[in-house]
Amino acid sequence: QQQQQQHFQQQHYQHHQPQVYAAQHSQYLQQQQQQFQQQVQDPQLPLEDTVNPNFTKEDSERLLQEAGMGNGLYVLRVSKSHPGSFVIVVAANYTARHYPVERMQGADGGYLYCCICPGPRYAFPTLQAVVDHYSLSADGLATHLTGRVA
Repeated sequence: QQQQQQHFQQQHYQHHQPQVYAAQHSQYLQQQQQQFQQQVQDPQLPLEDTVNPNFTKEDSERLLQEAGMGNGLYVLRVSKSHPGSFVIVVAANYTARHYPVERMQGADGGYLYCCICPGPRYAFPTLQAVVDHYSLSADGLATHLTGRVA
């Protein structure tokens, strides 16, 4: 019931008081980014555990815009259309490009991650390995990854 109330309140502000909604949403994003910064400082956490499950496509693009849309800046978000998978949102030529990273069941029972982009497809044992690979070479992405925003 509390979630329904929050959803109704959010929809009300979004449609009837867009400036209030924008200010509240911006504050929410800042809080989420601060939490991310604290989590990233813990090297024991797998990268998958530092991805905010609430970021939307629009939130990711807004964070990149606020960071200046420099080539290679990126945001990791959870895929809404493929549960358990992720999306790398990377800035390239002042445009946000979205690349799905599918999580698949490996032969040994663990998971493998595969970035769905033009070019060769590789399976990686962790999300961190995906990021490491595309930080060294674009290899099908619009540009190589240079720095994580969120």
